[in-house]
Amino acid sequence: MKYIKNNYLQKITLAGIACSLLLLTGLSGCSSSDSTPAATTVTISGKVSDTADVAEPGVAVEVVYTTPGAAGNVSTTTNASGDFSLTVNKNTTFYVRISKTDFATLNSEKGSTDVDEAVGTLNIPTSDEAQGLINQAFGLGAPLLANHAWLVVGVEDASGDELNGVTIASVPAETDEVYANCDGTDSNGGATTGAICPLPDEREGVQYIAYFDATADVTVTATSTVPPAADNATAPVRMGEIAFIDFEL
Repeated sequence: MKYIKNNYLQKITLAGIACSLLLLTGLSGCSSSDSTPAATTVTISGKVSDTADVAEPGVAVEVVYTTPGAAGNVSTTTNASGDFSLTVNKNTTFYVRISKTDFATLNSEKGSTDVDEAVGTLNIPTSDEAQGLINQAFGLGAPLLANHAWLVVGVEDASGDELNGVTIASVPAETDEVYANCDGTDSNGGATTGAICPLPDEREGVQYIAYFDATADVTVTATSTVPPAADNATAPVRMGEIAFIDFEL
């Protein structure tokens, strides 16, 4: 499963557990002759920081299999250092949802894994910062964060450099989209502007931002013509929340 590096929405292995698994689940029956059961879970760990890369404690982090808050989901809150760790069912589709009062709620792409994963640092903007990013991209009369379901996409090469000329397509289709300049304003173009920025860290906004008028699981495809490459992912776009994807082409 891939996660965006995220930096302000742009800049996101267990071995077998033997008898300890039975003890943790309240079961008995371990003996020296018991065979070691295969592990059915893995661990997802990471860190949540604000947009200034300062650790953000008290952020709710939830593994969502179907809908937020549903039975079977697992959740935790980040500690004083912004760190979190969650146990995830192997080979079961899920996404990670992070939220905190006065901050934007972020959703990772959907995926599954059969190994432990350290997802790195996820940067969570305040609600005001997220609305400011939207205002910068869409200009006068920009839509409100709370009134739509949002998708943010970044596209990089294997070296971590932003890619220019990549098109993003969604099924179902977005209501509106912006491929942004390095300063976060609308490029009025139909593909990403990446290579023209002095450095990836100097981008003031996102590469691509779109909104939808309804909640949906959206299939998102990034396509580059030079060099020819494509990748796709499923984004859980939810009303008033931001789904983020980081493609590597």
